[in-house]
Amino acid sequence: MNITKENNELVIRLPLEQDALDYTDNKVGTIPAILGVIAGDEQGICGLIDMTYKGKGPQMSDFIVKTCYSRDDFIKKCEEWGIDFFEYPTCGFCHKAIFGSFTMEDGKNMCWGCELKMERKTVA
Repeated sequence: MNITKENNELVIRLPLEQDALDYTDNKVGTIPAILGVIAGDEQGICGLIDMTYKGKGPQMSDFIVKTCYSRDDFIKKCEEWGIDFFEYPTCGFCHKAIFGSFTMEDGKNMCWGCELKMERKTVA
């Protein structure tokens, strides 16, 4: 990442690709360095961490930049920028992003928190 001040603007430059390294730190190719992400009511650009040396796909970091586009406009922007896009599933009950495993209830995704609330209601 390269952050500079140009005239009256703060300019953030993010590399689109990064070197993929094997377990001996030899370059074996390149992989994307960033990814467009929607996580519930948050969206933006996340970094990707190379895991080639472990024989795995990249891991996602936290948001580098958060944006405020509509969902469809953000997806279009990702296409314009030439970056891949990922959207987390959301809970059909509380509408928050689901970052781990989840169950289904009435044909909807259900996060762990809502599942606990539902179990408490049926047990009581």
